[in-house]
Amino acid sequence: MRYFLIAMGLFLCMPLLNAQENNFGIKWSGFVRNDMMYNTRQVVSARAEGGFFLAPTAILENEDGDDLNAIPNINLVGFTTRLKGSITGPDAFGATTSGAIEADFFGTNGTTKFGLRLRHAFVKLDWGGSQLLTGQYWHPTFVTDCYPGTISFGAGVPFNPLARNPQIRYTKKLGENLSVFGAILAQGHFNSIAGDNAQPNSGIPELHIQFQFKNDKVAAGVGVNYLTLKPANTTILFGTDTTTVIAKENVSGLSAVAYFKVKTDPVTFKLWGQYGQLTDSKVMMGGFYPIIDSTITDFSKEFVRYNPITAISAWMDVHTNGKKTQFGLFAGYTSNMGVALGTDEMIAGSYVGRWGNVESMMRVAPRIKFISGNMSIGFEVEYSTANYAAPKFMDDGITPDVTNDPNGTGIDDNGVVTNFQTADNIKVLTSFTYKF
Repeated sequence: MRYFLIAMGLFLCMPLLNAQENNFGIKWSGFVRNDMMYNTRQVVSARAEGGFFLAPTAILENEDGDDLNAIPNINLVGFTTRLKGSITGPDAFGATTSGAIEADFFGTNGTTKFGLRLRHAFVKLDWGGSQLLTGQYWHPTFVTDCYPGTISFGAGVPFNPLARNPQIRYTKKLGENLSVFGAILAQGHFNSIAGDNAQPNSGIPELHIQFQFKNDKVAAGVGVNYLTLKPANTTILFGTDTTTVIAKENVSGLSAVAYFKVKTDPVTFKLWGQYGQLTDSKVMMGGFYPIIDSTITDFSKEFVRYNPITAISAWMDVHTNGKKTQFGLFAGYTSNMGVALGTDEMIAGSYVGRWGNVESMMRVAPRIKFISGNMSIGFEVEYSTANYAAPKFMDDGITPDVTNDPNGTGIDDNGVVTNFQTADNIKVLTSFTYKF
């Protein structure tokens, strides 16, 4: 172990020594972070430790009317600690070259938490008036010039997208402050709930185009995203004999995003919004429903189709710009708009995605951060609600209301939640971060 540590130290130092000679090499940076958090109820989290809070869990009542999920919890986590290597090198193809590799210890899912995870790995070629980026980087709907400054890990998720994807992105300057970029993407380890292969098997890459304006005070932009999935490779036709055939149906989703940021000496204000489909791969509300033709009587000739869930999401974030003390406030909202159905179409099964059984979610989170040198200590309180679908009953609380809730689920024929119970949670967070 001693020799391994010595070798690792030499490996990390060699690029720095080389960089002093020719200005090329790797510059290491990152931070060590530890969080202590308290939740007033059980929560939906991307990791079991609760370090990546998404939403409060649904109300689960027993025979006595007690909510079995109303159990508080407390934890301390440090797996968001991060290491980044910023790379510079000689020119190539007439362009200035750079790159980056970044990792943390968050893992890629609940079973790999505390394991090393690749966050970013990309190369840039910059010709001055245009730029080419290839590799794993932020999804274009996560705007690096306009994202929530929350203390809580996740930057406002699930109201703001969170995904890093393998991509090829080309940016062209249209003027001093205006640019446009286009990108083709794969999902990487930020997959749709439909499965790891749902996007690759569609045969169509994810596509994005975005116009951006930026100067010293203002950043603004609009973008459009198009994603196609193949939920299944094969399907079964039921006739005289059951036959397995190749599934022909894809599902596609179109999303539009817009943002605005203004920075003054005392405060920074940010606003972001999205009208989205198939957004579950970005840890947001979204997904799709299986659909069939309600007029079909011969199911040996019927193929299941898929329609995307539409969800809207918006947030605002404002904070002071003090060098030693900063106050901030985040507020976010997202709503499930259901699916659009044709005249003879009907939902044929359960949704595939995230929060298709939720009418809406919201969050309000004030914060304060103290800064001294490379060290910061942050305090944040989050109040979050989620409106989970629930059966509707008559005034006696026993008889189902079949008039207003014919499906008995609180969800109508278009996947819109019409009756719900509100679950809420208060999260109190203290975070210690040391940057290097």
